[in-house]
Amino acid sequence: AFSLVIYDFNKDNRLDILITNNGTNNIGLFFGYDPGAFQKSIQYSTDFRPLSIALADLNNDNYLDFVTANYGPNTIGIFYGLSNGTFNKQIIYSTGLSSGPNAVNSDDLDNDNYIDIVVANSILNNIGIFFNHGNGTFNKQITFSTGFYSRPYSLVVNDLNNDGILGIITANRHSDTIDILIGFGDRSFANVLTYKTGSYYTPYSINIGNFNNHNQSDIVVANRDVNKISIFLGFGNGTFANLTTYLTGSIPCSTPIDYLNNDQYLDIVISNSNSNNISIVFGYSDGTFTKQITCSTGINSNPYCSYK
Repeated sequence: AFSLVIYDFNKDNRLDILITNNGTNNIGLFFGYDPGAFQKSIQYSTDFRPLSIALADLNNDNYLDFVTANYGPNTIGIFYGLSNGTFNKQIIYSTGLSSGPNAVNSDDLDNDNYIDIVVANSILNNIGIFFNHGNGTFNKQITFSTGFYSRPYSLVVNDLNNDGILGIITANRHSDTIDILIGFGDRSFANVLTYKTGSYYTPYSINIGNFNNHNQSDIVVANRDVNKISIFLGFGNGTFANLTTYLTGSIPCSTPIDYLNNDQYLDIVISNSNSNNISIVFGYSDGTFTKQITCSTGINSNPYCSYK
């Protein structure tokens, strides 16, 4: 599994799980029915190698839909939700020949109150945006370059300069950079701002949080090949301070964030694929973090999955 989401899809007050099954080329939906118990999965075919999921109400019918990045066939697949929490078969949109889509997200990028889709096309070194017509159908993809041989691997959508308009951040694993696109709200973006993560860092996963309680967006990046996370604290205008780094386990792959110790400061959980554990770094009020503590996930467990 590369990506999972948790939500109450059938509105029975029990959380359900939606997960990418990369090996069997489908999405698995597990309905919760008792605390800690789940029904056998319902499977939705995606063709070859689904790598990422994003949830949103794409057709404004008040039922959640989901979209997948399908690496093998170079597509995104849209699954429209039904009233009982299940989904229709996928509707496919091309991301381009040999594009290699491996991360997807969704939000209203042009301020028209309709949810759009953004995808990282790793082989073509760009991000693609599908703008929503308003009825759950989408324009043909438009693309923005992330640089030669950059290989964007992860992306997030956020208001980066507090203007009420969303922008996009990508983690580019081959160029050892993150790219920032500030949105204008009219389907155009400012010139790309690029920040280095460090030579041979291989930034693999990216997330956004308010780490120092200044109500501005900060960035955390998992750097696969140096066993570190990087923190970029935001200034609130779409620019960021120089990075600080914290040690992790071997091959950090994802960085979910939440309040883990009830102190009102965000903490970070890192899945370490090669050391079979997770790391936790607890946040301080100034946006710095403790040294990692680790928890084993079991021999040969190789934790990898990105939680949304």
